[in-house]
Amino acid sequence: MSWIRSIGLGQAGRVTRALAAFAALLFAVAACVQIPIGERVIFQPPKRSVNEQTVPRAFPQEALLKARAYGVSGANPDIQHQYVETAGGEIAVTLARAAGHDVLFVHCGGNGADRLGAGQWYTDQVLRHGNVLLFDYPGYGDTPGPLSAARLQASLPELVSFAKDQSGGAPIVYWGLSLGGQVCARMAELDPDAAAVIVEASGPSIDVMIDDVRPDWLGPFLRTRATQSIAWLNAEEALSGRDIPILIIDAGADRLLPGRLGADLADSLREAGNDTVTYRVMPERDHNASRLDPAFHPTVREFLSEALFTER
Repeated sequence: MSWIRSIGLGQAGRVTRALAAFAALLFAVAACVQIPIGERVIFQPPKRSVNEQTVPRAFPQEALLKARAYGVSGANPDIQHQYVETAGGEIAVTLARAAGHDVLFVHCGGNGADRLGAGQWYTDQVLRHGNVLLFDYPGYGDTPGPLSAARLQASLPELVSFAKDQSGGAPIVYWGLSLGGQVCARMAELDPDAAAVIVEASGPSIDVMIDDVRPDWLGPFLRTRATQSIAWLNAEEALSGRDIPILIIDAGADRLLPGRLGADLADSLREAGNDTVTYRVMPERDHNASRLDPAFHPTVREFLSEALFTER
């Protein structure tokens, strides 16, 4: 005899309805479950000890003096390292200047980058376009103290002021990669004189980026969300309605952020009234490798020509 017969059809119906209601409740609860992602997950500094000397070590000048063209004849960059006092504590910075350049690029690195590592490669790539200012996030490279998104946020106003002082009135372009796209967008928000912004392999916000890398096996039931400590990393919010040239570059073969989130950011900013947003894709490049695409530097050069030297 089946269990339905043993308990009676009427009671079985009630049990079935109860099970269905319970399943629906589980589904609803699961659909509302959100996994909080905070700064300890997002910020992943390279495993290097902080140099306790007065002057940050970063990379030696010889590291950039390679047998390659920078786009400036006889480029021999002058490289200086120092600390900048900010509300978020001391921040280690590097300023690289090449003869014949006026534009200053402020670089905001990805979540695993510091001046000594990725910053060195970035400088090598970007000196052909202008001078470069790098800085280490709190807890990264030569910046002492604990890792802290709040310290990073608090340091940005003084870093913007430092960049403006170092530029000598020349145009400043804020250029961020991945996580750095969110950081540099906030820096541009603080600088009313910012000449342009470049957002590379990033997205509308850290919250959207976190959700994009959420494993597929979590399905629609478990979502991720950025905690309050990092929710301020929001390029869409920082740049919406801003009358400033913005270049957004996606890596077409990005395995870290496969959603081409730069397109979403571009659409959102255009809808907010910014008609100077340029969107490009480097089709066969992975997350950190767009700059190796033959079209990358011509794209940047064309954008800068229009952004910096066209009357608006």
